[in-house]
Amino acid sequence: MAALLRRGSATKTVKVDGVERIVILARGDSCPRRPAGAPKMLVRINGRRVVAAGVAASGFTAYVVERALAPGRHRIRIAYRRDHRARGCDRNLWLDKLTLVGGGSAPPAPAHAPTPTLGPQPPALWLGDFETGSLSQWGLVQAAAADRIRVVPDLVRQGRFATRFEVRDGDNKGGERAELARTDMKEKPGTEYFYGWSTHFAPNFPSTGGWQEVIQWKGDNSGSPPLAVDVDNNVLKLQAGPQASDRTPLWKTTLERGRWLDFVVHVKWSPDAKVGFVEMWFNGAKVLERRSLNTMYPGKDNYLKQGLYRSTNVSGPSVLWHDGMRVGTSYEAVAAR
Repeated sequence: MAALLRRGSATKTVKVDGVERIVILARGDSCPRRPAGAPKMLVRINGRRVVAAGVAASGFTAYVVERALAPGRHRIRIAYRRDHRARGCDRNLWLDKLTLVGGGSAPPAPAHAPTPTLGPQPPALWLGDFETGSLSQWGLVQAAAADRIRVVPDLVRQGRFATRFEVRDGDNKGGERAELARTDMKEKPGTEYFYGWSTHFAPNFPSTGGWQEVIQWKGDNSGSPPLAVDVDNNVLKLQAGPQASDRTPLWKTTLERGRWLDFVVHVKWSPDAKVGFVEMWFNGAKVLERRSLNTMYPGKDNYLKQGLYRSTNVSGPSVLWHDGMRVGTSYEAVAAR
């Protein structure tokens, strides 16, 4: 482990057979008061900056650099910026490990420590957590190419596997998307479920150009889903319909890249705003109290989609990972551990 203090840096030259991505385990000491903020990590490969990210995690967390390296020697430099030291604040950057993934490299250990629990987790009604080592839990795969959705063991939130999703310019599969859909059951009026999962956005995940949906509860129709989690202009949001009008943000926060983010959403499904409701937890904290609204369109059942679906105005590759999707009848049955 190394501490980068007062604009410090660490440099290493490596010889590789070929690398797909670089995983850096890091944590930061942030300032609780002004000048508030997290330490900034700059990553350069062969002199070229590839990542500039705030390290807000107080525990060691995986920050992933999506950068392929050709066979040969490469110089990797990690530098610390945004230093501050005063009474009540000593901002620093801590590095634990750098792992090269691909080309025969060993995968890193799980990047996010499990949340402590008081007992065994209640059973879920349905699992879409990729622990089969495949996409078999999901009934529909929508991707422009086979490599756009891949089950991987090298970056997981829990268990042995997660799945990496990528959308590139022109990946048209009924729109620019790489998505999975549950087809064995649909959400019908009057049903009530908890949904829990984790998402990891790549450090270079684009934030401008338009919307990017990562979870949809899609109606049996074209058009906007009645409920979705998406990213737009660097803001992560839970949004609701109604159809054919501006969507309503129920909750939002600044997008944080390079670490696992845990979600639990509790929904009562109904086209009647007096019956339907939504509440939400984010990284273990309640962020949305129960909100009454119509969670379905009249005459349309809903079905669950996970992955990435984006506006064609977004340019460049969009990469993220999903893990641990569970559907159940309680918070305890679906929350990440």
